[in-house]
Amino acid sequence: MIREKKKIMIGIGLVLVLIIMNPKIMDFVQGDKMRDKDAFTISKEIETPHSSLIQYNKLDKGIIKYLDGILFYYNTEGQQQWGINLGISNPLFKTSKNFAYAVEGNRRRLIKVDKDGEIMYNRILEKPLFNLEVGEEDYVIIQHLSEGNLEYVTIIDEIGNKAGEVTISEGKILNTAISEKHDRVAISTIDVNAEGIESTVLIYDLQGNLKELEKFPDEIILSLFYGIEGQLIVVQEDRVLGIEEKKARQWSQDINNMKIIEAESGGRIVFYEKQEKGGLIHTGARDRIRFLSYDGKWMGEAVLKETINGINLSENQVVLHSPRSIYLMDTQGESVKEYSYGSDINQAFLLSSNRIAVITKEKISFIELVER
Repeated sequence: MIREKKKIMIGIGLVLVLIIMNPKIMDFVQGDKMRDKDAFTISKEIETPHSSLIQYNKLDKGIIKYLDGILFYYNTEGQQQWGINLGISNPLFKTSKNFAYAVEGNRRRLIKVDKDGEIMYNRILEKPLFNLEVGEEDYVIIQHLSEGNLEYVTIIDEIGNKAGEVTISEGKILNTAISEKHDRVAISTIDVNAEGIESTVLIYDLQGNLKELEKFPDEIILSLFYGIEGQLIVVQEDRVLGIEEKKARQWSQDINNMKIIEAESGGRIVFYEKQEKGGLIHTGARDRIRFLSYDGKWMGEAVLKETINGINLSENQVVLHSPRSIYLMDTQGESVKEYSYGSDINQAFLLSSNRIAVITKEKISFIELVER
């Protein structure tokens, strides 16, 4: 009898250990005390055809949709405000706060459209385009297709004129960033040689004149951002750096297993860190969202119970989406609200403090947060 009781006690102990160390079991046992699952309501839904060619993006407090040559705009409530025929195939779209930028499928034509549906310029590029980034004051950095060992970058001003250009003769371009206010363009390159991997950050003015460069041996630079005070934010695989001009390091913070990163002009960067799990007993490591200010201070974090596929943020809030759920929280990782969705989510956009647009293969849903 005593031996049987010992077996039972040992079994209970093992179960408790598994509960404590397995995050999914802990979620089930504890419940989601921080999550309000009844705070959302669908205010409008728009059916869409099944097509991989439909493109969506956020513009101001609404979303744009591109389908069959037509660019549509829907406001926060899901009402269509306008539609214009751009007549271009397989475009690449980027948006700033008030403008949408479309590049034609052959990558030679750049079109700028404002939030009222007016075409601001329609420009033919000198070289085919590979990628583009848009600044806060609507300058555009265009990375062209490489020609042999040479890479080209063109800087376009807010009215569509060429402000400057850059030729890169060593390495391949990975990232670009621009600060019109501080007259700076940053380009990161990567080069593989007999000694290994080396990344370089080159700083130019808006006319394309080289101002300085810094090399990062054995490092891969994943992203670049300019902060509101003109500091350059450099994201590496395991850390984030804040750099002033003349290579002065302002701050450095460690990151771990970063999978998704988003930044916004209000001075916040969001990192999604995914922990690899394996084996029968979990180590207790959890996926999490972390919030970092542009002055290098951690603002908060939130532990996650499932894989996150996308992030969209504003100055004070962020929306995350998993395959079947959306999460709305503030930029301290608190006040978490959750909404379970019935279809696979492709994208989610935070349109305002209480409005979210959810994109699936079948429809666009405009969801409202109901204060209670």
